[in-house]
Amino acid sequence: MKQGSLALVISAQRVRIFLPDLVRQHSVSHPNVQVTLLDLTVHGQQQAFKNNDIDIALTSPISDAAQPMGLKTELIYNDEFVLVLPQDHHLANVPSIAPIVLRDSTFIVFKREEAVGLYEQTLNAFKAAGVTPVISSQPRSMQTLLVEVGAGLGIGIAPHCIKRLVSNTCAFVKINDVSVSIPLVAQYKHSPMSPTVSSFVNLLAERKSEIQRLVSPQ
Repeated sequence: MKQGSLALVISAQRVRIFLPDLVRQHSVSHPNVQVTLLDLTVHGQQQAFKNNDIDIALTSPISDAAQPMGLKTELIYNDEFVLVLPQDHHLANVPSIAPIVLRDSTFIVFKREEAVGLYEQTLNAFKAAGVTPVISSQPRSMQTLLVEVGAGLGIGIAPHCIKRLVSNTCAFVKINDVSVSIPLVAQYKHSPMSPTVSSFVNLLAERKSEIQRLVSPQ
């Protein structure tokens, strides 16, 4: 019989390489805890934390709302951006591209409302490299971004982890002259902190170095 619960909000693509094993390990140590995985928008996460419907978010930081809600933020790893090009693009097989080379292209980026700070940081980094991106689309998911790029609707700008999605229509190329960190964090209420949250946070801390090796772009 289950005697506890742990509700995790996740950014599925960014945690898929390490979370299944982590949850399995936690379940072995805590067999009576029911783990639930949820996929919520940033606004949905904020509301769920306020309503005490979730315990931990493994996503991009909810920076503006973190302090008022009393959330603690722990960095898990930093990702970096890559360009996503159609497989038949003439630059699809080069090792890296400077943004200025694509100055006449249209770009596809993730929806601004999902990560306002990251969206602005990305555009500012491209502007600093001499390019003011013309945004043609702002999908909510990585899968949709891949479909749009594969269909020739623009050049994608996405986290490196998108490369783990299988696509035979897209190529992924390193960006020169742009340095933007994309943090994945664990956010949770720590005062008071339940035993189930504490046990998972401790396990995450123990495995963090291993996780960072797994997700390294190198």
